[in-house]
Amino acid sequence: MSPSSSRRPRNPRPDDATLPGRTVRVERVEATVSHGHVPAAAPLRQPDVTQAGFRRPVNGQATRRMPRGRRSHGRSRWPALALLMVAVMLISNVVNNAAAAVLAAPVAISLARGMDASVDPFLMAVAIGASCAFLTPIGHQSNTLVMAPGGYRFGDYWRLGLPLSILVVLCAVPAILWIWPL
Repeated sequence: MSPSSSRRPRNPRPDDATLPGRTVRVERVEATVSHGHVPAAAPLRQPDVTQAGFRRPVNGQATRRMPRGRRSHGRSRWPALALLMVAVMLISNVVNNAAAAVLAAPVAISLARGMDASVDPFLMAVAIGASCAFLTPIGHQSNTLVMAPGGYRFGDYWRLGLPLSILVVLCAVPAILWIWPL
């Protein structure tokens, strides 16, 4: 066998592989071994839509692929924002406010992307909801500190905290929608 017949033919550009009808970019994949890196070129298939549901960038911008019937045109976005805020408020009353924000932020991002809306108002709803722990003495350190000296019982927090939480939702949701439109 001659040395020239054992070699594979090279593409005009080693980083591109030509398939019928389209060109696919070939990336280098490196395998790590105990003595260093061993490069191994492998073509990676690039579908038109990524796993997250975004189309490949066109002119530098990724576009969201969504079926026609599932598009939301603002009708059901603000109730979802209010419901998210109320849910985070309830979580914040039993866990630390930072933990409630960390738990709810990925849900808010997923909800916003699923509704094809801006992420900012949903994250602001999480931040405000996590800061409003008015319903229990264990929701915030200050609530616990004033319980014994003030002579408060557990039910006293509900009596004043529930109207205050409703007032926050009624004021914060329109303010969020005005400052950070969906």
